[in-house]
Amino acid sequence: MHTPRQIRFGPLDAVALEAGSPEKIAVFCHGFGAPGTDLVPIGEELARLAGPSAAATTFLFPAALLSLAEIGWGDARAWWMIDVARLQAGSPDAAVEMLRKERPDGAVAAGDQLEEFLAAAHTHYGCDAAVLTLGGFSQGAMLSAEVAMRLETPPRLLALFSGALVSESVWKERADRLTGTAIVQAHGRQDMVLPYASAEALRGLLTDAGCEVSFVPFDGGHTIVVDALREVAAKL
Repeated sequence: MHTPRQIRFGPLDAVALEAGSPEKIAVFCHGFGAPGTDLVPIGEELARLAGPSAAATTFLFPAALLSLAEIGWGDARAWWMIDVARLQAGSPDAAVEMLRKERPDGAVAAGDQLEEFLAAAHTHYGCDAAVLTLGGFSQGAMLSAEVAMRLETPPRLLALFSGALVSESVWKERADRLTGTAIVQAHGRQDMVLPYASAEALRGLLTDAGCEVSFVPFDGGHTIVVDALREVAAKL
């Protein structure tokens, strides 16, 4: 049984769905403009789909430090700021090129915060870093990919829901560190926020580096589908 509670590791507050005797940690990062609790139902569904294999897994959902309340977005948060209007001003092809070439301001700092969070969580639960599942949605997927390539011990499983290729020059140098990581990547063909081609570009970078990617395309927009959750649950 997974019991929810508020917790803090390093600089980040989080919701934890805790297993009774955790042996593994699964961390999922929300997207831009979402509250820190946004992906908690995803953890609950993953636990249900995975069944007994998830019984010893604690799910953690950290909240980004940047608040968007000042721009009228309530309890929404961001890992780093995004100029959404600029991203959507041009064609989808132009958006893909813009994303892949840019090293987002704040991405390195957000990665540092998440790394500190992970280290504190591993210490608290006494879990080996080698059994980490790391993932996220949209901006949270980008952050998860960034950190996965930086960790001294890469995650066992990386779940990228509706993410995109950013920081291409940096990621290209680091992607081969994930050759031993199971990667699940899912993206909607009608995604109007992050174009489908941006996901294809990310998959291409990873596979060119020798990584094995379970790619789950679907007819739909900027969301997470059950088929992608089933793929992740099978690997938890």
